[in-house]
Amino acid sequence: MANCHAIDLSGHGLSDGRTPPDRFGIDDYAADLRQAVARLPDEPVLIAT
Repeated sequence: MANCHAIDLSGHGLSDGRTPPDRFGIDDYAADLRQAVARLPDEPVLIAT
């Protein structure tokens, strides 16, 4: 059975604070992704659109 997870990137969705998304860069989003992946029980398959 597969699970599906959506990542809440800094400055988007329900992320902490109200900092506009244009204040973040690719390094910030990569850090968000690393943190999310570290919490998963299995290695993920990443699908981006």
